[in-house]
Amino acid sequence: PPEDIKLRPNFVPGTVVGGRHPHEIGPEHLAGYYAAITCIDDQVGRLMATLDELGIADDTLFIFTSDHGDMLGSNGYILKRKPHEESIKVPGIFRWPAAIRQGKTKDALFAWVDLMPTLLSLGGASLPGDVQGHDLSQVLLDPAADGPEQSVYLTQYMPYPTKVDAGWRGVRTKRYTYARYEDRVWVTYDNQEDPYQLHNLAEDPGAAGLRDELEGLMLDWMKKTEDSWDYNVPRTTVLHLSPVEEHEAL
Repeated sequence: PPEDIKLRPNFVPGTVVGGRHPHEIGPEHLAGYYAAITCIDDQVGRLMATLDELGIADDTLFIFTSDHGDMLGSNGYILKRKPHEESIKVPGIFRWPAAIRQGKTKDALFAWVDLMPTLLSLGGASLPGDVQGHDLSQVLLDPAADGPEQSVYLTQYMPYPTKVDAGWRGVRTKRYTYARYEDRVWVTYDNQEDPYQLHNLAEDPGAAGLRDELEGLMLDWMKKTEDSWDYNVPRTTVLHLSPVEEHEAL
């Protein structure tokens, strides 16, 4: 029930969803979001139960993940395309009883681009020479193994009418989040001390060294991936919420 919803500490009352029918996000929208999650949980349960019934669960690698999160009023934002935790973090559940230890949680940095080489390796296939992601199969198979990367790369190439002024780039380390537009730093967060990202250090003089360090990681990623600010869609491009995007917002 909406009246039982506990809002996150970084929820900003008055956050508006635009489109054809502007309205404020409230507990009723979160209740709808949780209802959708419950529906997915039910269907995932059916799939896993069927694997057990067929006797093939031990030989099946089952993965539960998603393509993005949703701000839902956190930090005053809606939808995705933000460097904040609610947007960039997704589920990462791997179940393979024959090979992966059960009940293990890891904080290794695992990006979408790592999924393909990891799956190829787990399946015994060779990796293409030009693959950009990392084979993180050992993170899944070895309880003591951790990922090799200091950070994962965050990218967005175009402005969007949900408070995204332009294309941006950034990094997420195990502790920090950093993102910038070409002409200015957007956010810098210490997720250990500030898990709800309430205190933006983007202009904090005391965090200048931290910003320089994270900027260096971001520039390394841009170089490794041959990325460029020139790939951004110009800010003068006019974008509007489509009916599909408006439906997502609801």
